[in-house]
Amino acid sequence: MISYDEMAIRRLHDEVVASFNSLNLEKLLSLHADNIILMEPGMPLISGKQEMKKLFNRFRREHIVLKLFFNIREVEVFGKRAFVRGQVMKATIQNNNEPVEDIGKFISLLQKQNDGSWLRTHIIVNSDMAVKVKPVSNEK
Repeated sequence: MISYDEMAIRRLHDEVVASFNSLNLEKLLSLHADNIILMEPGMPLISGKQEMKKLFNRFRREHIVLKLFFNIREVEVFGKRAFVRGQVMKATIQNNNEPVEDIGKFISLLQKQNDGSWLRTHIIVNSDMAVKVKPVSNEK
């Protein structure tokens, strides 16, 4: 049976997707701890809500729209801490060009607040998309 905390955490991730996709930055920030850490492939580490604001301002300035979807595979709660593991699907659209789609995995770490709500504290994302790497030669 699913616990109240697990339901709340799943609902939080639904709210993250909805606020992200609608570019509701204030709502999105309210779902994260002040010292949020975001690790995305190909991007510098984002640390804190001010850095998240800068990132979204860059998206607006450069006409970048991201659409996000989570497929949650696992939720584990350990007292006032929890983690969520799943699949993330993203579409990036810049200047109304064709979307660039990406599929990967994510882990979110969360902390329960004194009022019983949950906030995301760390997000780690990777990409399953093939990266072309030049083979390393063992020849001397």
